[in-house]
Amino acid sequence: MRSIVSHAGNRMYVAIDISSRLCLNVYANVKSNTNTMFEQSPTTTKHQLSAAELLSGIAATPEFGEAKKVYPFARALARTAFVRAGMFPKVKDERRYDAKKLATTPEARVDRMIGTLPQYVEGLEGMRQHFRDTPPQSGEFHAAKHHVIRFNHSLKALLEADENLDAENLVVVITDMYGVMNSDRWGDDKDGWHSEQAWFKQHIDQCVRGMQHEVIASQIITAIGELTDEDGNPIDISVNTNVTIQDEVKGVDMFVTLDGVTFPIDIKASERTAQHARKKSRKPNSIIATGIHTRELGGAFRVSPDKARTLAPSLLEKLRAARNEHLAYLEEQQAAMPLAA
Repeated sequence: MRSIVSHAGNRMYVAIDISSRLCLNVYANVKSNTNTMFEQSPTTTKHQLSAAELLSGIAATPEFGEAKKVYPFARALARTAFVRAGMFPKVKDERRYDAKKLATTPEARVDRMIGTLPQYVEGLEGMRQHFRDTPPQSGEFHAAKHHVIRFNHSLKALLEADENLDAENLVVVITDMYGVMNSDRWGDDKDGWHSEQAWFKQHIDQCVRGMQHEVIASQIITAIGELTDEDGNPIDISVNTNVTIQDEVKGVDMFVTLDGVTFPIDIKASERTAQHARKKSRKPNSIIATGIHTRELGGAFRVSPDKARTLAPSLLEKLRAARNEHLAYLEEQQAAMPLAA
């Protein structure tokens, strides 16, 4: 397999010279990932992605050759990834493209994630620049957050479709991609670049860990449907993870319908994080931890069916509290309407 360097030219040599060990590991991984995009671990059934192979595949295409004549290196990679996933090549601004129009094959989901990665970087840096210690946040901050959420949607679509991905591998792969696509922005400032890459890795790690618990929460909610109430009837419950960017801006990860009432919930990776968020929420019961520690997951995005059934009663209790809180909130809103009129 030809290396990324042979297709990207001198820019990649510069990137290699100033990148951190994490980024250099991309090229070392080429030797162990030369046959398929997904590789089975010899001891587990987890899929191992390779940043080197994924980016090499993009850089080897004629579409990338044309894109890099017009766009900066990182954007050329991103646009080519979107085109490979089904975007019309003449779209002028892929940052505004509706990713729901893209294909839904495993390869297309990965390309969609790569295509939105520069938006994620732009969004994170924008949120850092425009963050205010005291709310409300500025319009610039929220615009940057939209870019972050678009990447989050792409990543979550990938995770929901492939239950055998590994969290640790994903963090390394996305950080490696970030290194390859962004390191030349820092010139010879290696210390500054290493610090920035560490900052990015911290954020992508938090993102991936949070999505672990979102995907698992959905799995546990599905298991709740196997439970029965006091009368022996199945629990009437369903979950919808297809939220909009506007929903996510409000902190909504999914909608649950329980006993005919649909309400939003926000999943947190730990009870500690959930408790902190509840202090700032008007609907604290809607902020829910799965009840499983991240360390127990071992990088997995699913738990065993038995584990899901074990966690189901506890999560059901939390969801009933969120449902009742939501109904009370709606009644309060309705009662306030005549007063406002």
